[in-house]
This record gives sequence, C-alpha cells and structure tokens, in this order.
Amino acid sequence: MKKLITTAAVALAFLSAGAQNHATHVTIDYTLNSDLPWILRYDSQIQAFREADKEVTDFTCDALFAGSSSIKLWSSLKEDFPELKCVNRGYGGSMIRDILYNYSAVFGKYQPANIVFYCDNDICGSKTRDVTMAEWFDLHRVIFQKMHADYPEAQIYALCVKYSDSRLAIRDKEAILNLMLKEYCEQNDWMTYVDVNTPLLTAEGTPDPKYFREDLMHINREGYKLWAKALKEAGFCK
Repeated sequence: MKKLITTAAVALAFLSAGAQNHATHVTIDYTLNSDLPWILRYDSQIQAFREADKEVTDFTCDALFAGSSSIKLWSSLKEDFPELKCVNRGYGGSMIRDILYNYSAVFGKYQPANIVFYCDNDICGSKTRDVTMAEWFDLHRVIFQKMHADYPEAQIYALCVKYSDSRLAIRDKEAILNLMLKEYCEQNDWMTYVDVNTPLLTAEGTPDPKYFREDLMHINREGYKLWAKALKEAGFCK
C-alpha cells in the first residue's frame, strides 16, 4: 500500500498575560495510508456497467440481482426465471462497502420491482479487511435501508450466507449473521429472508461438494438450481 510521508508545520499562537502574541512552530511527521488502489480494484467492472447501460432503453425490470461474485456467477438467470426480466449487477469479490461506494453505478437508472441481494465478503477470514460482527450486520442494514428508500415499492430478498469449506473458520459468525438477517427481515414487511444455505448441506450439516465448484467457495449450476427453487418458494415475483 502506497504510503505518503508528509511534514506539516503547525503554528500555535498564545496570548500572553501582557497581551503579546507569541508563535510556537512545531513540526509533525505523520504517515498517510492510501486505500484508493483497494477501493478501485473492481473499477473495470463498474465501468463495464456504465458502458452497458448506455445501450439500455428500458430500465424497468422484474428483478435486479446485486451483490458479490456469487451473484455475478449466476449466469443462468434467464433459464431459471424465463418469464422474468432479470438484471445481474453482481461483481468481483465485492464487499458491501464496495457496493455502497459504487451504489449509483450498480443500480444505475434501473427501476426494479424486486431486488435480490447476496454479499458474504465483509467477514471472510481476512486479518486486515474483516469487520466486526456488529459492523457486518449494520452494513447489511444500511444497504437494505438505502435500497428501500430508493425503491419503496420493491420487495427485497436477502439471501442468507452460504457455508463453504473454504471458510470453515468463520462458520460460527456466518450462522450468527444469518440469524440476525432472518430476524431483521421478519421485522420489515418489505424484506424477505431466503434460506439458500440449507439446501446446499448434507444430512450432517456440512456443505455438499456436489453443489460447489473446485474452489470450494462458489456454487455450480446444480447449486444455482437450488437457489432458484428457494427463491420461488419464498414467493419471489409472485
């Protein structure tokens, strides 16, 4: 990460008892860490959204799917929901922090009747980027509230966090977040909680390899069929 070393001269003025001003000059060295390269790491994909939108003439849609790579990789939306106009705006390995930063580009001018959201990267086992559990939930709450304010007529479907063998170390945190998301959705009639995790598990409660790709994190075509079924059973677009 690029570090910028800057020397600042600070002048402190003091008024003496005899009404005389004295200036004391102090030199302070400090380090400024720039996060800009990290913030812009998916900028090419964001620019691709903007370019694609230039060709769109009708921004109404039945559903806008937003979130991280698990949404981006859902390439079978037209096959899974043939009767619906679905727009896929998933990108990168984005965190909710990324999506909030790029919110205007992600949602663009679209007017969705429904929004499907999934993002599981704000806690992913990173020693430098993970947030706390409270912050993880609050990030979900903030983006849900923003989406509801911008699209008050849209139903928002919150897909719970799926377990994966690649993130076994944070499974307890994922389980807690899912409980918090479920309770939050139950308290807001414009939210619908969708359990897309349980269908991917074995009888022992562990991720079933037959639904996952080789990276043991992302689901395959069979996994997405289960996600589509779970959404429909939750009342998606009925």
